[in-house]
Amino acid sequence: MLELQPDLEHPLTGPFWRASAQQQLAIPGCEQCDRLVWYPREACSHCGAGLYWRTLSGRGTLAAFSVVKRPLFPAFAAFSPYVCALVALEEDPAVRLVSQVVDCDTSQLACDMPLSVVFRELAPDGCKPYLAPLFKPC
Repeated sequence: MLELQPDLEHPLTGPFWRASAQQQLAIPGCEQCDRLVWYPREACSHCGAGLYWRTLSGRGTLAAFSVVKRPLFPAFAAFSPYVCALVALEEDPAVRLVSQVVDCDTSQLACDMPLSVVFRELAPDGCKPYLAPLFKPC
């Protein structure tokens, strides 16, 4: 069975979900070269140094999007249709998060539009509610 609940204790992704629970957007940054590193890993993918969790502004731009009308997993049927988005972060536009765009008519969506993070409680079927970082137009 597919596990849809975020693992708050996972050594690599737990800090992301714990920050989200505090309504903060955080991703790893390199201790040496200060680059942002996404997806979380044990060491910097650029220089191999250690990582620390960095709280970000929560601002970015819409790099790409798709309106999902038929979700991949039945547990997400109640959320459909939704906008799956690739968000380029303000701190480093080369770093992009997969998320959702909310609070916007899909006809208003356009690549490069400014977005800001908003935390929403999600509770797919069979899961305890958790806060997730989604994005809305500025």
